Amino acid sequence: MYKVTEFTNETHAVEIYYDEDITVSDALEGFKPNIKVLYAHKRYTLGDVEINPREFEDEEEMVQWLKDTHNAKTIMPLYCYEHGNITVSTGAFSCPWDSGQTGWVISTEENDEKLIEAAVKTMDMVLQNEVYRLHYVERKTCDLGHEHRDHVDSIGFVFDDSYDYNECLATAKLHFGFGY
Repeated sequence: MYKVTEFTNETHAVEIYYDEDITVSDALEGFKPNIKVLYAHKRYTLGDVEINPREFEDEEEMVQWLKDTHNAKTIMPLYCYEHGNITVSTGAFSCPWDSGQTGWVISTEENDEKLIEAAVKTMDMVLQNEVYRLHYVERKTCDLGHEHRDHVDSIGFVFDDSYDYNECLATAKLHFGFGY
């Protein structure tokens, strides 16, 4: 587990770690049963169903298959940009060398673009390591002046794309009563 940072007060600390246990599939669970991601990628699991675009004559045939087989009512493309790290979006990236369409995100509901965008944003946060595990610890100083820490509680799957960990701190306040 890799510790990113910590925030302390007189008696406690919130230690923030990358949540290495979460996967894209875990992140998509909150969007089920309406949202499904169908993808084609050799190195990453980017959704629910791996597809082979070469099995279809053209995009029109694939879209019809999504409607017929998966009851898709709202369909949006999934684009991937890969250059060292990976990021995903429903909109195309500007770099033609390191990006392109890698799949489809579908909903079984009409006009569900906002939920699809939220699902893709959640996937992207997992891929960008913007999901954390918080450890709440009690800080004590012994007679020799050394600090000792006792684990009190922890929570995982905290999504935070801010540079100063605002969502992590809000979660720590809500779940642990932590203030600093």
